[in-house]
Amino acid sequence: MKRIALLLSLVGVPFIVMQTINLRVRNLNSIRFCDQFAGATADVKITACIANLPAAGGIADTRGLEGAQTISSIITINKPVRVLLGAASYTSTSANAFNMTSVGACVIGSGEGITNLIHQGSGYAIKTFPAPQANEAEAQNCVRDLTIDITNVTPTGGIDIVGTATNKANWNDIGSVAFLGSGSSGTQVGI
Repeated sequence: MKRIALLLSLVGVPFIVMQTINLRVRNLNSIRFCDQFAGATADVKITACIANLPAAGGIADTRGLEGAQTISSIITINKPVRVLLGAASYTSTSANAFNMTSVGACVIGSGEGITNLIHQGSGYAIKTFPAPQANEAEAQNCVRDLTIDITNVTPTGGIDIVGTATNKANWNDIGSVAFLGSGSSGTQVGI
């Protein structure tokens, strides 16, 4: 191969060698790959992944976590982070699976029926209650492209959007979310 490459380069023919490699990284600019963080369960990996992002936020990419995953403690998104969930079933036994306490926090799945959040805790699968910002009167959080299943128990509901007089709840983007089960509500909005 080296002789052919040398011969081709001597006669003016460009020669390119292509090779496929698997590249495993934990950190790429403001993107963290949660499957590369230590922990026995998804909540531990995702929490460490979010904590490793700068205060300005970024992306916590969990798409490397596939199949059956466990959330046994609340995952708090306390900075503008988009959590990208992949083709997995996340079973949550904590009070809430996700607490979004920052403006700009998002939980985005890979599609209804592809990303499944099976909530068996006592509260909501996802609760959003960002703190008011000095220059922004309304939250801008999102939950998209996933299925929230509250079939196995009767928790309070799927998504709880909490607002106050200074922090309105009407700028939350909820889209392409399927709700399964018998909880008291799929989405609850309170001010």
